[in-house]
Amino acid sequence: MTTRDPPVTSHRVTPDHTPSKGGEDARAEAARLKAEGLTVSEIARRVGVARETVSRWVNHKAVEAVATERAARAQGFEDAVAEARKVLKASTLDAARVLVGQLADTDPAVAASAAKTILDRSGLPRVEVVHTEAEPLDLSGLTPEELDTFEGLLSRVKGGAS
Repeated sequence: MTTRDPPVTSHRVTPDHTPSKGGEDARAEAARLKAEGLTVSEIARRVGVARETVSRWVNHKAVEAVATERAARAQGFEDAVAEARKVLKASTLDAARVLVGQLADTDPAVAASAAKTILDRSGLPRVEVVHTEAEPLDLSGLTPEELDTFEGLLSRVKGGAS
């Protein structure tokens, strides 16, 4: 009696000893690759089956349906992202308008906070604020008209700040 070698199979064997070549996983992968726009030859090479097998799968309506459904989901995602960007842009503009309005607030803390927020969000580098004591102005060199103009401006500034 002669012993024969077991037949050679072209199927890949997964760790659990079930063939994967040509199975549902391979068909699903072929559908995914088709949806990405790969050629039949490239799909066959990646999945590990003959071109003719991939052609048969690609011509099958289920594969086309998967490709169509994925394309529709991708378009839906892109549409949602575009809408979210519009909403964020409008919200950003509204927030900027509120902050700019707060710059004119009579409460210096509110105005300073708005200015800080605007500068922080604009990406401008921070500068350190140094507080010094105000030095008295030397007004001795001003003419009487210049002194009147200066005092008028000073009273307007003080009147606007209160």
